[in-house]
Amino acid sequence: MYQNNLLELHRITNKVPEIVIIEPLDSLEACSAIQALYQWKIVILKLSKLEFDEAQRVVDFITGGAYAINGHSQLIGKQTFLFTPNSVQVINQSSVISV
Repeated sequence: MYQNNLLELHRITNKVPEIVIIEPLDSLEACSAIQALYQWKIVILKLSKLEFDEAQRVVDFITGGAYAINGHSQLIGKQTFLFTPNSVQVINQSSVISV
């Protein structure tokens, strides 16, 4: 039996993991975050340039995309989110998120 179903990201893609920082000016730019997640990249999303309602739509959209690939989303700062594909384990002082 398999003891652990986690696979290291660099073993899946055969390359060093990439982190993409996206600071959208409008909700249309959210698509680039989804594309990055589908390419096994880690996304840091900064929403400081968006109005609250538009920022909420962007977060909802990208969270849905992350959910579709069994990825994760987490608030990491004021108006800043971390989105990861399912092969990345996020460790927080108060919790561990993994598949």
